[in-house]
Amino acid sequence: MRGLALLVLLLAACGEAIDAAPPVPLPPDVGPDAAPPDAAPPPPVDVDFGPLAEADPELLAPAEAFEGSVSLWVRDQSTGVAFARDADRPVFSGTLMRLVPVLAYARLVDVGVLSPHLEVPLEPRHLRAGGTSAAEVGAALPLEELARRVVVDADRTAEALLVSALGGSSAFEELETGLGRYLAPCELDRAFATAIDARFAEVECVSLSRWIATRDDADAGFEVPPVGAEARQRAWDVVTADGAATATAASWGRLFARIDQGAFVSRAASAHVRGLLDQAAGTGGGDQVPARAWVGALEGALYRGRHWVGLVRDGARTTVVVMLTDAHDRAGLDSATLFAETAASVHGADEDWPPDEAARPDWVSNLMLLGGAYAQCDASEFDGLLDCYRAARVSGYAAGDTSAVAVFLQGGPRAEAAWFWTEPGGRRHRFQIVLERGGWWVWTRTFPVELTGDWHAGVYVNGEPYLSRFFPVR
Repeated sequence: MRGLALLVLLLAACGEAIDAAPPVPLPPDVGPDAAPPDAAPPPPVDVDFGPLAEADPELLAPAEAFEGSVSLWVRDQSTGVAFARDADRPVFSGTLMRLVPVLAYARLVDVGVLSPHLEVPLEPRHLRAGGTSAAEVGAALPLEELARRVVVDADRTAEALLVSALGGSSAFEELETGLGRYLAPCELDRAFATAIDARFAEVECVSLSRWIATRDDADAGFEVPPVGAEARQRAWDVVTADGAATATAASWGRLFARIDQGAFVSRAASAHVRGLLDQAAGTGGGDQVPARAWVGALEGALYRGRHWVGLVRDGARTTVVVMLTDAHDRAGLDSATLFAETAASVHGADEDWPPDEAARPDWVSNLMLLGGAYAQCDASEFDGLLDCYRAARVSGYAAGDTSAVAVFLQGGPRAEAAWFWTEPGGRRHRFQIVLERGGWWVWTRTFPVELTGDWHAGVYVNGEPYLSRFFPVR
């Protein structure tokens, strides 16, 4: 890849161009076998995708029920079988494109050219609306933390700083992602704003970002006529006319399939990227996906619609699921539920639910149902926290109460913890979070229980059921 003499921290005002300067030396923790700074990562290896299979109508049923435009691309990674629905239609990919600089970062880390611990100073010119706050200006942020904020938080300031540290958006041209041309935050903001008013070509990036977020003429430095929905849509049409910031469901799906198979970056680097996606999946999604599975999904919130790109992992099996919609909600069905139902329909459902509890490892110390009194426990006093939680344990709830399930983890491996609440009628609610290795974790999830009857609470840790308990709601 050109421009690995790229890691230069004297950046141009918008943070996407780079001034001539010697490269920043690699920290010593890269190791003795690291590639020299001018080494280029190997070119991506293509995966043989083959022809698409004909989809079972039942698998398409969730998408067909959504009253709007839905593009799907699904692939079983173990068999290579894929099917699609309207998957070659180019659409504006908005915040999903933030994965591009993260992949560039992962490739450089993968070949030893770049240390994830390299710290980059945050300067005022990097600030973007909707990102890391000005309170952190002056702080030196590790690249791995920037990558996490980009993927998990859709942090535009972190994205601008990461792009700058990697040499600007032109450094990504050789990634061969199959997506449309990547536009860094300032480039995207400027393309949109100048399509509305040419005078924005002279507005610096920070003010430009604020104007787009607030429409305050003080940020523009001049009076801007009111911008309605039609004008905004015309501006986005101008931005994407040459394919910039656009992609198809098929191109996203093929990219994620390559990431998963280690063809884009090595398996180790791919696991790092998947780990970021696991965290991005956050607290919900995939209610009916098998409990042992893990849903790692990247969400893009767009001017029109929501986009979801995910990997559903269950042991050795992984399914790529891509869903691009033109609306967040249609006919009472929200896009998050649509994605979850689609993932469940293609990946299968649990044969036995609720499960039997597995043997608990010594690093999972306690799992318990809690009443409202637990909120008074002082989490800063760990020695007394367990006793306080024990005193707050309950065996059931009244209708309308907020139930809580706590998990105590101590010094174990990286843990993927998933909580499940199952209503008396069988509807399941899933929440998941990644807990990094080696720490002491006390993690509590809550859920309001409205229906009377026998509910079920389940907790899976790293794919194993360590809590399976019925409780009454009266």
